[in-house]
Amino acid sequence: MTAALYYASRMNTPDEFSRYYAELLEGAYDCADRILRGDDSELDDAHLREMAVTFSRRVHGFCAKHRIAIIDAQAGERKHELAEPYLPADPKFCGLFLVITGNAPAPVWEVKRNANQRIIDVRHRKHWPYVKHYYFHLMDRHRGHVTIRICGYQ
Repeated sequence: MTAALYYASRMNTPDEFSRYYAELLEGAYDCADRILRGDDSELDDAHLREMAVTFSRRVHGFCAKHRIAIIDAQAGERKHELAEPYLPADPKFCGLFLVITGNAPAPVWEVKRNANQRIIDVRHRKHWPYVKHYYFHLMDRHRGHVTIRICGYQ
């Protein structure tokens, strides 16, 4: 079982969710941003791909609404250098000023179900495919130019 799909408390008192999936869980997981809500009937490869599409659509929509530049990088381009022309001129600016997208290899989950459609395995694919990554460029008051990289396909 993987940290990216299921969350179990680090405490020794598992919640109802953890007890339900106990046979699939090993150890403790603390990736709260990947909690599965509701049932797992739609947890499959197709829905995981759809989540990546939804994430992309939301990032593009947010950037359009807030007039934040979003650009595509090509292989080998240095993202930090691409961001230099977009650095805010206002020395007091704090926040997101640019999103760069690019393809890079990443661990991609696959979900296996048995004949009863119950999940029997969730694991990374052996070969990491190239998938969309997002580089969020922020100006931090204390740290200056900071980049947060997020893979859109989990």
